[in-house]
Amino acid sequence: KQGTTGYSWEESSCCDGFNYYILEGAWFTPKFNLADTIGDPYTCYVLMHLPGQNCNMHFFYANSGEPAPYGGLCRCTSRSNDWADLSLWVSTSGSSIYWPK
Repeated sequence: KQGTTGYSWEESSCCDGFNYYILEGAWFTPKFNLADTIGDPYTCYVLMHLPGQNCNMHFFYANSGEPAPYGGLCRCTSRSNDWADLSLWVSTSGSSIYWPK
């Protein structure tokens, strides 16, 4: 998780073995809107890997898992973007940034 100094990342897991670091209450730009009805963070992670997606596979954000509310958002950033290219924002919709292990 390079470039995350000063942020409060926590280790967590869900969905029968999907392990990740989570930055609760945050989202980023620039972003791609992948879906609005995802049920959990693992499904968002899988969606990023489908053919035709141009996502950076290192991180994404969603509001489909802990902590509540479970809104179903799934967002990624372009494959050409790195962590340093992102602007972080405080979420008012329950989004969290996930960094899969």
